[in-house]
Amino acid sequence: MVGKGNRSTKMLFRGYQAALLAQVPYTTVLLCTFEYLDTMVFSQDQYEKFDKYDDHPFIFKFLYRFGAATLSLVLAQSLFYPLDTVKRCLQLNASPGHKNLYDGTLLGTLKGIYKSQGLRKGLYAGYSVNLIRCIPLTAVQYIVFQSFKALSKPSAEYLNPVKEYERAERRR
Repeated sequence: MVGKGNRSTKMLFRGYQAALLAQVPYTTVLLCTFEYLDTMVFSQDQYEKFDKYDDHPFIFKFLYRFGAATLSLVLAQSLFYPLDTVKRCLQLNASPGHKNLYDGTLLGTLKGIYKSQGLRKGLYAGYSVNLIRCIPLTAVQYIVFQSFKALSKPSAEYLNPVKEYERAERRR
């Protein structure tokens, strides 16, 4: 009984190496690309930022951020999707109902997928469906994040200690 529980625990963590290897660089590329596109490429004036008090209509801000979020997602997904495929294959390898096709290591599974199925049909299998799923999700995440960032940003008047002191004196 102990041996079976140990095996199920090992099966639970198969593929975590690929997930760990991909997640930090994926997130870094995603966020850095978004910030670059948001501040340098799409902005007409690099000092002009959207906030809740500006004169820009909501649809303009939405499309602006949707474009930056979509392009950053496509770049990050294109670079790191093969590691996600490797992670899924490691998780399914020799599990109930699946054959033992790979040696169980990250590099061995990557080589095995590439040799048996190639780049497009192997490592990038399901890429288009993943993009269709991820693009709206990421766009909404960025828009909500930027909106809350703008809402929670203190005004310049709040940051000025002299004005805060004068306001407190007037209240007395």
